[in-house]
Amino acid sequence: ASRISRIRAQSAIVGTDCLLNWAEANYPSLFSPAGTKNTVGSGYIYRYYSGTNAYVGVSLSDGHVYYMGPDGKISDQGALTTWRATSGCQ
Repeated sequence: ASRISRIRAQSAIVGTDCLLNWAEANYPSLFSPAGTKNTVGSGYIYRYYSGTNAYVGVSLSDGHVYYMGPDGKISDQGALTTWRATSGCQ
């Protein structure tokens, strides 16, 4: 991988950590248990929440946040940059 793609991936990991920690604190009914660790795979940085049977993560290809609830449907929640601003994550 090029230096730029490694830097971009590292930035996405840091931004994703902050965002998902914020989401856990503000939306515990969707994201529990809190403190779940990130997994990197299949082009995503994501967390699985066993308490709510939900996944949330960021695509490394388009930089969008995706959510998959217990119904198994994946929904695009918008750009990570937008959510970083909403959550106060820099």
